[in-house]
Formats: sequence, C-alpha cells, structure tokens
Amino acid sequence: MIFGGLKSAGDLLARNARVNGRDVGLIFGERRLTWNEVNARANRLVSSLQKLGIGRGDRVALYARNSNQWVEALFGLAKIGAVSVTVNYRLTAIETKYIVENSGA
Repeated sequence: MIFGGLKSAGDLLARNARVNGRDVGLIFGERRLTWNEVNARANRLVSSLQKLGIGRGDRVALYARNSNQWVEALFGLAKIGAVSVTVNYRLTAIETKYIVENSGA
C-alpha cells in the first residue's frame, strides 16, 4: 500500500479522477489536462497494452522525452501492474541497447 489504502500510482490516478476529476491534474508546457482526461488517456493505453498481452509483472521500456504522454504511460503501466523501465533518450545507442536487452523489457 502506498497511501491511504491505495495499491499503486494507477489507483491514485483513478481516485483523483473520481474526487477531483474536473481539476487540472497535469500541466506540460501550454497543455493542461484534467484528472479525468489523464485517467481516460491512461485507461486507453491500458486497453492497448492488454491487447498486446502485457500484464502484471511484465517490464515495458519507455524511451521518450518528458511529456504528458510519458506521465500517462507511467500511470497506465501502474494500473496493470507492469514495471516501467525508463530509458533516458540522451543515452547512446550502446547504453540503450544494454538496458533494453538486460532489463527484461
């Protein structure tokens, strides 16, 4: 449990959408998304990941710059219990290859 009976960051997002759904939950640059919007976007990703067979305990590499999509991906992975393997886009090709090949992603 991470906080107040919640089991994951995905639960935290769902709770924030229920309680404060219309409030701004994520700001990235000029983009502002409500908790409801972030939750809906994360849920769409969950659906797509599950169709690909990704589930609890699976490792998924995230190779991206900071963005609202990156945050939504972290929440989505948490919702299904998958493990995010964050790969810094500034790494060299050799470093990136090593992480992806040795992380189980």
